[in-house]
Amino acid sequence: GVDSSVCAALMVREGYDCIGMTMRLWKGEEAEEASCSSKSCCGSESVEDARLVCETLGIPFYAINFREEFWKEVVQVFADEYYRGRTPSPCILCNEKLKFNTLYKKALAFTNHPHHILNQLAHAYLHMRKMDEAEKLFRQILGRDSSDCSATLGLGACMQKRNMPRKALLIYQSGKAWEKKDPHILHQAGICALRTQKYTLASQYFSQVMRIQGPSPQLLSYYGLSLECQRRWTEAEQNYFQFIELFPSESHGYRSLAWLFGVGLSSSLSLDQCYKYACVSLKMAPDPSSWEIMSACEARKGNFTRAHQILEYLLSSDKDGATRVRRQHAMRNLRKNLPLVNQHVLRNSLV
Repeated sequence: GVDSSVCAALMVREGYDCIGMTMRLWKGEEAEEASCSSKSCCGSESVEDARLVCETLGIPFYAINFREEFWKEVVQVFADEYYRGRTPSPCILCNEKLKFNTLYKKALAFTNHPHHILNQLAHAYLHMRKMDEAEKLFRQILGRDSSDCSATLGLGACMQKRNMPRKALLIYQSGKAWEKKDPHILHQAGICALRTQKYTLASQYFSQVMRIQGPSPQLLSYYGLSLECQRRWTEAEQNYFQFIELFPSESHGYRSLAWLFGVGLSSSLSLDQCYKYACVSLKMAPDPSSWEIMSACEARKGNFTRAHQILEYLLSSDKDGATRVRRQHAMRNLRKNLPLVNQHVLRNSLV
């Protein structure tokens, strides 16, 4: 294919030791029929095209016989499903069962870099949500080299996708890759620390990542949430001031500052600033969360009737039981001319 050919050309130009591999999927006459009058990745013409590319680049070329596997995993499955009235994509079947699976394994016998191939295969399994196969390969790689950052991230991701953040955090922290202070590993460790309520660790990890590669909207939102979970409100507020300074087109910073003021946790915002940020947030993201925050800010201004009207309108379209109860409690406060607190007003805590 074009993508593979261009990648091979670029890698050869950069001095990498490359080989070309393709799958031979049909017998002689079948291959000609598969090619037909148009280009097909299944036919003999595509095999010859691949051979020509490799000759031009001066790299070895191998055409691997996958006829039996192709018939069993793709053709027969397609025919059976078609008979049942379903039309699966043969290309997707081929990619999953052959190209990104069996072909990768075959490549191990043709390269001096099986470690790299195993890593790519493991990540392919992870992408396909084949967790057992992915975990087995990642552990095999780390058994050879416990400092491999890619395999560490992959094994941790397996645990995270299985909703096992404690195990994932242990994987990130215990391997030799941790000593490298890789920002990607620190980032994922911070997320797992948040999920396991280790908020001090989470803020430390996110802070380290930002020192290494600079802040991003996602990092600042995670860092702010970790500070809030420790009730470090002043530091969280300063974090969100930095957020709107660096990323003025993102609504999250304005929303978070308005929320802090609206629920009585701000240490430096004025009433005018709070209302301004609430309006900006509402303009950029006019969702129920922004309206809730506007209601809280209106209450801080003493506009309890207006604040109550906003929540009353939101309540009319509420379908979630817990949300209805929370807003009803907030409205009860407003009827007593009392401002709202953080238990009354939720917001999307992350970008």
